[in-house]
Amino acid sequence: MNLDRSFFAILCRNARVDFFPERSLADTTSRAETIADILTGQVEDVQRVIEFNPVEGTAHDVSEDIAREIAGLLTEPVGRCDLRDFLEEQLGVGTAIPAAA
Repeated sequence: MNLDRSFFAILCRNARVDFFPERSLADTTSRAETIADILTGQVEDVQRVIEFNPVEGTAHDVSEDIAREIAGLLTEPVGRCDLRDFLEEQLGVGTAIPAAA
């Protein structure tokens, strides 16, 4: 297994407990799948998204970048409270509603 690549850990909250949900290795190494998992509700109550590379010894909070990409994919207002909360926490209030065309 090649560890010299980016992995995406999604930090979630259930009640008052924070946790990293179990995801397949393929999903964990895919930025697109990470976004899809959050957007479709595969993971809920997302608090942060951390990108890390164990070989390089780097880790970065990419929550805002991921939220921005998700917001760009929206075609209608977000109905899920947890997703709306994540987007608004990262991007500001009102960002979970797509702009009028």
